[in-house]
Amino acid sequence: MGLFIGIAGGPRHGFTELYVGEVLRHIQTLSPDSSTRLISLAGKDIRSCDDCKACHKRDLKRLCKYNDDWFDIVKNFLDEDLAGLVVGTPVYTYSTTAIIRAFMERFTAFNQRQYFPDLHQEPPPDWSRVVSGVVAVGGGRNGGQEMAMSSLVNWLLTNGFPVVGAYPATSIGVSAYEPTGNTEVSDVRGLRLTRMLAKNMLALRTTMSSPPTVSPENYHAETDTTLIGTKIGRQNLTKGDHQ
Repeated sequence: MGLFIGIAGGPRHGFTELYVGEVLRHIQTLSPDSSTRLISLAGKDIRSCDDCKACHKRDLKRLCKYNDDWFDIVKNFLDEDLAGLVVGTPVYTYSTTAIIRAFMERFTAFNQRQYFPDLHQEPPPDWSRVVSGVVAVGGGRNGGQEMAMSSLVNWLLTNGFPVVGAYPATSIGVSAYEPTGNTEVSDVRGLRLTRMLAKNMLALRTTMSSPPTVSPENYHAETDTTLIGTKIGRQNLTKGDHQ
């Protein structure tokens, strides 16, 4: 079915790496013709974006002025066989870790190709058919996992990835709980969610097996402005509209 990549966004080789790896393991088991690749950000040198605008103005060999580990990881996102992406983070102060935040910020190098196409030789990557899901591991059952996952989902949507959750568990991803100080995996519910997420990712990817019939919208395409100047109010409702 293609390549599924897992990004574990913790600063050390901890629980997040294990849970992201478990999603990939289920994908491999459920879809033997798929391949998986787990990438940990632990120990990596990834600097945050400082809005220098170098990537706005010209194409850079490593997409950014920084000669750190970011580009070596991102090259995996440009693999022609990429079919899915799992992104995970430990919960730090009800949000993501600093290192995965820096990793996500640097994708502005791709966004600028959309905004300033005349300054770049290549268009931004089309990830609209790369299915994705998220993982967050917190030190409490209600320890900020949903907030951290929301940050990951927002980033995925910003870059054009379709996102699935851990339905029917009413969770937007794998929300795992490992009490602070734990050294062994203990969350049975979290492990159940890893399989749910894997199945949902594969299900969506299966529906994408045929060639796309619609391309992503160009940022500079002409906009239908018919609605401009329309006043609010019930007089604008037509028969058949929802009241």
